[in-house]
Amino acid sequence: MILYKKCMRHVKNEKGVVMIITLLLMVIMTMIGVGILNRSTMQIRAVASVRKAMTSSLSAESGVFGVTGWMLFHRRADVPSEIRIKTDLYETDFFVLDSGAVVELPGYSAKWRGMVTRMDSHSPNKTNAVSTIEAVSFIPVAPAGYGNEPR
Repeated sequence: MILYKKCMRHVKNEKGVVMIITLLLMVIMTMIGVGILNRSTMQIRAVASVRKAMTSSLSAESGVFGVTGWMLFHRRADVPSEIRIKTDLYETDFFVLDSGAVVELPGYSAKWRGMVTRMDSHSPNKTNAVSTIEAVSFIPVAPAGYGNEPR
């Protein structure tokens, strides 16, 4: 019984210690939670920025591929305006630099007559991330050396 009274007297003197320790642990845990939240927010912003830049770059690239693909398929430079001028994804300008070029393409035994074009394609400023791509390409029109060379 005497031991019990000594323990109880010791406990009565330290009534607020548990509350102070609990409050300190709560503050530390709150600070850790706020730190994790801030880090997650920064990572989300970084991913969004990379996504905007990639979307912008791929949009500009799609302009080059769209116009070049049309010219390769049809083998001519009169690209319709709905393909080359302006779409929701890209705005492209192209210029025919040399319409009578003769080039030996890799993988072909014959030389090809065609046109050398320069394209400027950029994505619209929807996301504040504008990408611009410049490309020079050769569009083969017909094999050369079969009497179809310009005179």
